[in-house]
Amino acid sequence: MAAMEWLCVQINFLFNLSRSAIDPSLAGLAATYGLNLNVLQAWVIWNLCNVENNIDPLQQHTDLDIWQVLGKCHLAEIVQQDCRFLDAPVAEDGENWSKGQRQLVCLSRALLQKKKILVLDEATASVDTATDNVIQKTIREETSDCTVITVAHRIPTVIDSDLVLVLDEGRILEYDSPARLLDDSSSAFCNLVSEFLRRSTKANQF
Repeated sequence: MAAMEWLCVQINFLFNLSRSAIDPSLAGLAATYGLNLNVLQAWVIWNLCNVENNIDPLQQHTDLDIWQVLGKCHLAEIVQQDCRFLDAPVAEDGENWSKGQRQLVCLSRALLQKKKILVLDEATASVDTATDNVIQKTIREETSDCTVITVAHRIPTVIDSDLVLVLDEGRILEYDSPARLLDDSSSAFCNLVSEFLRRSTKANQF
């Protein structure tokens, strides 16, 4: 079972519980999950519309708000290269943008909506390291007041998270802070980090 599929099962289970079945302090989360969840998946670019409609599809925000998130995501200068600015058309599947720029557009959309729960589903799996760093830096700086759930295979993407959940074929292997898991040499996460460092060192030798 993929990590995102597992996560959806858990959230849907919580959302479908009756209020009497869970602690009252959690009932608000179950009742409002549908309004507060924003899932950022790879390459979700809408065709046949302009930049503004890709960032703000429901047209709920001002141009100033849109330009602000574009600036935070390092996209403002790129959008300004076309004299039509926010009215510039988007090519099919966002082909007029690089893969990294497409993900930054998706991140801009998510930040504009200001949801309380942001799910990143392999959001940087296909981008270069420089773009990955930009996305991770922006997420850390702009999501301090919301819960970020990151589904990722890249160790650097999750290493500074508050908590890490390690899955194997839908089974939970461990759940703790990265620091505590790294202190345990027998933990699956520690082994994953060690393998990542080994491969990185080997790659740098060539």
